[in-house]
Amino acid sequence: MDVSLLDSLPVKQEISRQVIGGYRPEIDGLRAFAVIAVIINHFNKGLLPGGYFGVDIFFVISGYVITSSLIGRPTRNLREFIGGFYERRIKRLMPALSAFVLPTAIIICFFNPSPQQALETGVASLFGVSNIVLQQKATDYFAASTELNPFTHTWSLGVEEQFYAIFPFIIWFSGYGKNTKNGVRNAVIAIGCLTIASLVAFLYLYRADQSAAYFLVPSRFWEMSTGCLLFVGAQKRVSIVQHIEKAPPFVVVALIIGAMYLPPSFAAASTVAVVALASLLIACLRKGTLAYKILAYPKVISIGLISYSLYLWHWGVLSVSRWTIGIHWWSAPFQLLAILGLALLSYNLVEKPVRSIRPASQANKKRQALFIVTVNLLVAAGIFFSSIYKPFKRYASARLYMLANPSASMRLNSGGFFVLKLDGNDDNPLGGEDVKIKSCSPYESQPNYQKGSPQVCLRSIQQHQGRKIVFIGDSHSWMHSLGVARQFSAHKIYVVTVGGGCAYLPRELSSQITMIDGKNCYRDYVSGVDSMLRNLGTVLKSGDSVVYGIRWDSHRREIESRTSLFGEFLARATQQVTRNGAKMIILSDAPDLGDPFLCIKAWYRSTPLQNCSSNYEEEVDKQSTYFIISSDIAKSSRRAKFVNILEALCSNRVCSTGRNGNLIYFDKGHVTTNAAAELTSPLIADAMQEPSP
Repeated sequence: MDVSLLDSLPVKQEISRQVIGGYRPEIDGLRAFAVIAVIINHFNKGLLPGGYFGVDIFFVISGYVITSSLIGRPTRNLREFIGGFYERRIKRLMPALSAFVLPTAIIICFFNPSPQQALETGVASLFGVSNIVLQQKATDYFAASTELNPFTHTWSLGVEEQFYAIFPFIIWFSGYGKNTKNGVRNAVIAIGCLTIASLVAFLYLYRADQSAAYFLVPSRFWEMSTGCLLFVGAQKRVSIVQHIEKAPPFVVVALIIGAMYLPPSFAAASTVAVVALASLLIACLRKGTLAYKILAYPKVISIGLISYSLYLWHWGVLSVSRWTIGIHWWSAPFQLLAILGLALLSYNLVEKPVRSIRPASQANKKRQALFIVTVNLLVAAGIFFSSIYKPFKRYASARLYMLANPSASMRLNSGGFFVLKLDGNDDNPLGGEDVKIKSCSPYESQPNYQKGSPQVCLRSIQQHQGRKIVFIGDSHSWMHSLGVARQFSAHKIYVVTVGGGCAYLPRELSSQITMIDGKNCYRDYVSGVDSMLRNLGTVLKSGDSVVYGIRWDSHRREIESRTSLFGEFLARATQQVTRNGAKMIILSDAPDLGDPFLCIKAWYRSTPLQNCSSNYEEEVDKQSTYFIISSDIAKSSRRAKFVNILEALCSNRVCSTGRNGNLIYFDKGHVTTNAAAELTSPLIADAMQEPSP
């Protein structure tokens, strides 16, 4: 590693200046230990499997330090007490975070063709709620896909910021912040009760909902409050603290490292152990011990001083690396240099200057004005980024991706969501006006579809006197409409689908489904599905067809728990649609093989980022219930057909995202227009042939 970079770390003079105010240098050394553990784990989990527990150590340190920052400050009232606290927190967290999020959001768009979730997480982090966003998406922090989101690690900042939203009020109203007679006792009782409740919540949720246990404040509060209780005990010389101060700190460090190597099955116990040991270490670090000497070594302290910037930038660098060159033994030194260099720039150009600004009571008005301007700029940056988020993620991000991947332009255009609106748009790969597709949504799920009640959609279909093909269900039906349009140029194609995680399902099933926008599937989207299907049958005649398809993986659990209910619904729908001679085509689902853009090479990436194939028999087995129900319906009605599209999408019994060097999917489970036209549409066309008399 470049020695000049190490020499540019925060110098001894700054450390000496902070010692004057009761600063404990070994705490910054402990920060260095925590951030190094996290970075090692994120580089290679095999080297330090539990290195991510460094975040838990940060939480304990945060609770300890925050409590120390709240106690002993001369404050006259609640406004001054709370205002001063939040001023210090804003200066500590927001400038460096904004300096990280804004450029990283742009950079990731060059390599991620679908950066929506990453951008949403980045925006949420600016407002301290990225942990909530990640939890709502049921994110698995340890999944490989999570490593590709450059803002996943900001969940811990969200937890801290939400902790800060309530903690100073507890300190003030307990009387501890005002140094009242019973303030310490009240604070210990209040925080102690919340700590126990939070720990119980963590242990329960870890079994019931690991995502909630990992990301949410109620199950993380206990870690920071443990640091708070430690500070209170140390200040008041509580007997238990006096006893733990005698523990050998080097042994405690060894135990922490040992806990990081425990098997994943002990993760909950390991978390509790690391928090307890980190608290013990803070209490027992004494001058003259080996652990103190190491943690208080100037270079180690310097790493601790820039630990926040290191934490921010290390994940961003590693995430972009995973999208591009990958992480290898030969690339690690360069990636470490990039992390350290960016962290130093962030610390010296952003963190340090802003944190040095003192309130007006402690410095001149110019510094106060500079602080106000800085905060306003940060707020403006967050609002601006949020305001452009939707158009940016939909259009600008795609254009940035194409700059780095010029050959991907047609792939995206052949089925990407930004060409969903088929109304003559120049981006339409099928030629716009030449395509006889009418998209009408009787619900509110598709922003680009013509809105209207079920009656409006039906009237539109009824008015066309020629042959018609109507796609119903969800986007896994819609995606075949573009290809079918090429096969049946004489037909009028209608798309009457819902999306966002919902589909045409019976009430008892759809009412159990919550959409990605938080709405209820049945109540807000498909309450009139039976009426829609019944009336659709009255406006269709011989020569017309209905194509039904759903995303099986999304509804598999609900359907398999009530198989007969779904079978009766699909049989009834078939009977309604075919009453006047129309055909009912039921499609199997396409396999979900992951993000197809992670499965291709690029000029900056020599190997795919994930395995993108599956066995045909395994995919059929996943949909076995759907296959049985649909096949039985097709056997019982001459005007119904079941089409197994896996036969077209899987070659030589292997299902993959590409064929002959071209992608056949444009995202998870959605086939491109070309794939629909060349692979699945011929099967659908055969099924539409009139049955023999």
